[in-house]
Amino acid sequence: MTTVDRVRSEDGLAGEGIKIGVIDTGIDYTHPALGGCFGDGCRVAYGHDLVGDDYGESNSSVDPDNDPMDQCDGHGTHVAGIIGAKDDIKGFEGVAPKATLGAWRIFGCNGDTEDDIILMAAEMAMKAGMDVINLSLGGGVSAWQEDPLAVALSNMADQGVFVAVAQGNEGRDGIERTPSPAVGDHVLAVASMDNNAKFGHVFTLSSTNDSNDNDTITYEYTLSVAKGKFPTNHTTFPVMALISNHSSNIASSGCDPILHDLTGYVVLLRRGNCDFGQKAMHAQNAGAVGLLIYSQPGNTAVEIDLERYTHVRIPVGSINGDDGAQMFKRLATLTTTTAATTDNATPANMTIKFSEQLVKIKTGGLPSMFSTWGPDPELHLKPDIAGIGGYVYSTYPQNLGAYLLMSGTSMATPYLSGSIALYMQAKGQKDRSAIVSDLLNTAAPTGAALETRDLLQSPIKQGSGLVQIYDAIHNTVQMEPSKIALNDSAHFQHNATLSIHNRSPDRETFKLTHLSALSINGFDLSSSAGPVMVPTYLSAFANVTFEQAEFELEGNQKIAVTVNFVPPQENTTEHMLYGGYIEVTSTSSSRSARVPYFGSLGNQRNLPILDISDGFPYIGDYYGDSVQNTTYNFTQRDILYLYVRIANPTTVLKSELINATDNSLVGELPRVQDAWLPRNDHTRDNYNYFYQWHGGVLVSPPPSSSSSQQSRMDINPVPTGRYRLRLSGLRILGDRKIKEDWHSWESPEFNVS
Repeated sequence: MTTVDRVRSEDGLAGEGIKIGVIDTGIDYTHPALGGCFGDGCRVAYGHDLVGDDYGESNSSVDPDNDPMDQCDGHGTHVAGIIGAKDDIKGFEGVAPKATLGAWRIFGCNGDTEDDIILMAAEMAMKAGMDVINLSLGGGVSAWQEDPLAVALSNMADQGVFVAVAQGNEGRDGIERTPSPAVGDHVLAVASMDNNAKFGHVFTLSSTNDSNDNDTITYEYTLSVAKGKFPTNHTTFPVMALISNHSSNIASSGCDPILHDLTGYVVLLRRGNCDFGQKAMHAQNAGAVGLLIYSQPGNTAVEIDLERYTHVRIPVGSINGDDGAQMFKRLATLTTTTAATTDNATPANMTIKFSEQLVKIKTGGLPSMFSTWGPDPELHLKPDIAGIGGYVYSTYPQNLGAYLLMSGTSMATPYLSGSIALYMQAKGQKDRSAIVSDLLNTAAPTGAALETRDLLQSPIKQGSGLVQIYDAIHNTVQMEPSKIALNDSAHFQHNATLSIHNRSPDRETFKLTHLSALSINGFDLSSSAGPVMVPTYLSAFANVTFEQAEFELEGNQKIAVTVNFVPPQENTTEHMLYGGYIEVTSTSSSRSARVPYFGSLGNQRNLPILDISDGFPYIGDYYGDSVQNTTYNFTQRDILYLYVRIANPTTVLKSELINATDNSLVGELPRVQDAWLPRNDHTRDNYNYFYQWHGGVLVSPPPSSSSSQQSRMDINPVPTGRYRLRLSGLRILGDRKIKEDWHSWESPEFNVS
């Protein structure tokens, strides 16, 4: 999928001599596939533990040492295996199995980490001489390139080290979600594509009634966490579906005790109405040897965690809603139902057999659904490029199973880091700008989704496309800049100048073409000021013309060509994101290079900051319920709670107290102000912010004060009176000196006594 196989077999490259630093949860360096040792002469030759096992959400103290061992998490070991594992017995190899690894542990066994620890680890990796720094992390609290961590890592990239960062796994949270540090200007933000196949759990359903149907159907399932496995030694079991007593068209949920004798059977139930452990206990108590649970139609299989259900002994698997519904229908139509006190059941005239095998992934080669959408709020093009991150098999700590299948942009990032090691070994040079240009020029953009596979996905989802490392190493035509951001309609860049370089020794003829990608509508401003969870695709395309579409170049000759862009004119919506790719191809050698571009309709400045259409902001009580016409006595420690939903990122959020009697400004509220805020998302724990006000206001010292005093703001108590709050967020690309560039809301009046 990425031409790594060609680089390994035809060029004989494996990343030898290249150092890759993994800033993560540490590495289980005792794993045979990762060398079995740590230090000089080992595969994992460098590293440090900056935090210790206990660092995390329950303990912020660090306990550093010189041993970056990973035994309690596994994430960093999985990442390291993708980069460069080599298991001769199992036949498993990473992308660059001869690269030297460094491990800087910044996570404890549980919880998150801090920016200063990330930066300290990156500095240590840089001093240790790492050529590539792999950061399979993200989701920081900033959406801006000005974020200090993003700036610091970009500065490191400018000093020569290659910094690859995960784009994030917030793909179900809509557009313009690129987090820090992936948003950094000179770091390479890596999106994820799904693998073509995976080693998965499957079962085969067969009929024992030749007069009905002798065919077999194979389904994939997800095995529950912390429980046993279904036997895969060719054992065949009878299978039974419990039918709901409310409808013969759906399976029972299994939430009530099961009165049927299920001894020896695998039973099928549907998801819902009670927790998984209750279903499993009821099936086990009825004698079942295994349980399969299917989701609602259209929903994927879920990971079932039964670790706390110590009495559950039978294996439990989950299957997606469509497969489960088909399986239930097949069981129900091939049999007759038997009446029971609670639910009906299908007699056993079908059998089931479990196995493990390679499973083709329907979305293979397409952008992973979880991969975070770009761009950033200032319309910089992110992500930059994609690696394989969906359904990736790799090493895991030996005490946790040694190998595991995982998905995430965390997996795509080391795939790219390993690919970069192959490039560096092949070229014998480590110049960042040359590497970025070749990687992005040769990456392969792919289709949008299963139903639109023949239409290109937007660059804001896949960047330049899936890395093609053989082409990057051997490509002889270069096009710069490697990506083009056209901005919004108010700041539109009509033209771009492309520098095209024929790096072959031969005279060649080249042709420029435009590859349109689907446009993205990410907003429904009638219901919410922020992006919707799932953007819609639109067949709206820019008109792209070239100053010179065909030309000849001598060997090692360059040419500058002007490209003219006209935004889409039909099927458009406000703030729609459009884009595509400019491709140059040699008509004689078929060598090609591509540059992604994108733009936005409308004015980014006009996007609302406060999600007023969704009922925010509001003054509420401690529990989040709205309150009206309330009196606060701050001398009695009353607290005013302000609930705010930030629909789109803002660089400044401020709040002011207004005297309701004469509309005069009293002052700003301490604690109810913020800077460089990302937008709230669709998750429960980040749906909105809330602020507490204890009654003071910030006021400036009088002009007669000294200059040092004038730079300080005093907090004064609020006198008795009637007031309003004014909350304001600076609009994207706005000027804080211009009143219209603030999006403001004023509260109902309230009393202070």
